[in-house]
Amino acid sequence: MEANPDVLGMRLALADRYTAEGRYDLAAVHYSRVLEKDPGNSRAIARLGWLMLHLDEPEQAARLVDEALARDPDLPEALWYKANIRVYGFDDPQGAAEALKPLRERQDLAGQERDRIEELWQTVTDQLAEGTR
Repeated sequence: MEANPDVLGMRLALADRYTAEGRYDLAAVHYSRVLEKDPGNSRAIARLGWLMLHLDEPEQAARLVDEALARDPDLPEALWYKANIRVYGFDDPQGAAEALKPLRERQDLAGQERDRIEELWQTVTDQLAEGTR
């Protein structure tokens, strides 16, 4: 793998595909292999956290995503995952809003990314409004 660094990117892409297909066991294997070769890979750490949310392990998901953000505080996907983990894993719309704010302020996100952020923002603000009633 050292001779071909693109292998890690391909392994991440394969793990992402397995996650999207709900084949979490296979996804976990590939994320783990990436992290064996590159333990500081913030994308792999964040994506493994996202996988943990799908496995109903929100504490583990939050720990991993926070670790990814400690390594790369501006990683958009990690902020996105954190917002989802807070709202869906912990019923914490305030925590989700805090994770979404930096994403909403970014000028380099557009299209579907921007739409997903705004959709989740609406969900979070609706939940916050319900909590104040």
